[in-house]
Amino acid sequence: MYSTSLKAIAKQYFSIFSKKDLSGLAKLFSDDVCLRDWEIAASGKEAVLNANQKIFEALKTIEVTPVLLLAENDWVSAQLEILVNKEEVIHVVDLLRFNSEQKISHIIAFKG
Repeated sequence: MYSTSLKAIAKQYFSIFSKKDLSGLAKLFSDDVCLRDWEIAASGKEAVLNANQKIFEALKTIEVTPVLLLAENDWVSAQLEILVNKEEVIHVVDLLRFNSEQKISHIIAFKG
């Protein structure tokens, strides 16, 4: 896998997430995708999409801005600034793992 293409997919993921586009996210996720952050743990595409839907419903707006992207093998690390409801900035680091089909198989998020 090429790190530049994984970085491009990661950027696409953050853009789609910012648009609250569940069908777009579904296209990027593997069937066995796992999500873990400071509040949520979910396994499987349907469960991860449901977790994202709950996030989207709880927020008027969410804007994810990648500050730094690093790629190594099948992982992308992303330093993010997330603007919530156009007023609160959250600093987050996401670790994204990709499978052989370049689908996101793991999302691990750390706040702070």
